[in-house]
Amino acid sequence: MDNRHDMKQAINGSYGVFAVTNYWGMVGENPKTAYDREIAQGKAIGDICNELGVKHLVYSGLEHVEAIMEKPCPHFDTKGIVEKYLDEKSVPNTSTRYAFYFDNFLGLFPMQKQDDGTYTLTFPAQKPMDGVAVADCGPAVAAIFDNPEEYIGRKIGFSGDKLTGHEYAAILSKVIGKTVNFNYVPPEVFAKFPFPGADDIATMFEFYDFGNGPDRSVELTCKLNPAVQGFEAWARQNKDQIPV
Repeated sequence: MDNRHDMKQAINGSYGVFAVTNYWGMVGENPKTAYDREIAQGKAIGDICNELGVKHLVYSGLEHVEAIMEKPCPHFDTKGIVEKYLDEKSVPNTSTRYAFYFDNFLGLFPMQKQDDGTYTLTFPAQKPMDGVAVADCGPAVAAIFDNPEEYIGRKIGFSGDKLTGHEYAAILSKVIGKTVNFNYVPPEVFAKFPFPGADDIATMFEFYDFGNGPDRSVELTCKLNPAVQGFEAWARQNKDQIPV
């Protein structure tokens, strides 16, 4: 996606484009390079869509957190900057903004087993947090393409459920048959956890709790994809993959 010629070849002749840029796949040891690179990729997609007369770009975006709460959250901010650029350049676009993926509980945010045989689920969000299954997003995007007159120019927040950390833990307890407790840690503590991007992720959770939180809609997601799963349905479907 850094090669404009390749992107033009891929996009040429298309009615619409669904574009996803991958900050985490680029971050490596240099977050600043990934930040600049993702913005450049997103802007180039918009420019090429305009140049080739694409009728509808559905861009996988997010809010510009630093502009909202004056604290950088790079993997959000890059996409928020691109969203603004697409609108300024009059690219016919819809931005899809995703909630926390349920699928993160399968690997990125696994439960931790305690000495007494119980499990803890740890993240720094106190308010109810939107979540969605990755597999449910594609049909919703397809529905957006099917209704351009309704969705071009809008920012659409996908969600399949909105639960507190304690509610996520209680559902996991019921599904896996083991006691799961929610362990809240403040963002400033989470930011110091020993894994790459912990500070970025901590700010993301802080944004989830900021004000009224990000605009994600279970109702609208269900309209776009009537088969969207709530968290319990997803957990039961993926029970065998939940690491315990």
